[in-house]
Amino acid sequence: MWRVDSVASAGSEQVHGDSQARKAQMMLKARICPQIQSPKSPVAVRPNRAVFQQRPPSATKLWYSLSKTLAEKAAWEFAKEKGLDVVVVNPGTVMGPILPPTLNASMLMLLRLLQGCTETYENVFMGSIHVKDVALAHVMVYENTSATGRHMCVEAISHYGDFAAMAEELYPEYNIPRLPKDTQPGLLRSKNASTKLMDLGLQFIPLEQMIKESVESLKSKGFIS
Repeated sequence: MWRVDSVASAGSEQVHGDSQARKAQMMLKARICPQIQSPKSPVAVRPNRAVFQQRPPSATKLWYSLSKTLAEKAAWEFAKEKGLDVVVVNPGTVMGPILPPTLNASMLMLLRLLQGCTETYENVFMGSIHVKDVALAHVMVYENTSATGRHMCVEAISHYGDFAAMAEELYPEYNIPRLPKDTQPGLLRSKNASTKLMDLGLQFIPLEQMIKESVESLKSKGFIS
């Protein structure tokens, strides 16, 4: 038996274990995307356990959302067939220090807000999470045998209007628009959305710190002045 785990924001592929584990990795990749060429996804193969990353849907990238949904579905089916123990981490809007040379969708959203964009993302789930907490969540579910199933990974569930208001309070020098309080109709706010990870001991970095580190990273990388 073997373990497969995916680490968020890693930049290269690593494979550990015997030839059977390597073969399993290739089989899983072929089954998830037999006809679609996509960027490499970092996967480490180890005995007995599987951890995959999937992000919640984004209304502006439906094909991306579909690919993630189908990938997780294929992973669950493959795990059932091969007797793998699968654990899934589902992060929301991932922010924090920028590692790659280009911005991901989450950080681009913040950049556009700082530049005065009035888009409210009405149909998009809003749950911010620091990239360090995403990585830590993967480690925790990987190492804790009591972790099972899917794990929502967000500091809280909130409206985009809440996020914009805090950004405006922290950085009044930018042209951040004042948005309606409830930008996601019907979305219930929650500070305890990620109870499964909280029960494992994960203490989430607060939204204020996420915004500060993200903005300072945007500055240091030259995206804003």
